[in-house]
Amino acid sequence: MNTGEHPDRSPEPLLLGWLSLPILKTIGYIVSTISVVLLALVSWQKAKEDPLLLACLIGGSLASIIGMFCRWLSYEIKKRGR
Repeated sequence: MNTGEHPDRSPEPLLLGWLSLPILKTIGYIVSTISVVLLALVSWQKAKEDPLLLACLIGGSLASIIGMFCRWLSYEIKKRGR
């Protein structure tokens, strides 16, 4: 199996020759963020008619995106600490 060599950390397996696990995780979080934004967009028209629904839509969307960012950041910090 091919590995990505980094002098300051252990080798990482490469999935497709260029796609490492950290890159795959990053792509996954970007896709999830886009999904949240798209779902919020289709809900916006109805939610803007009711302040409570609008607050829940905005709060839920932000919480999801912030949560994904925190998880991604924790992986990046852990990866650099190896």
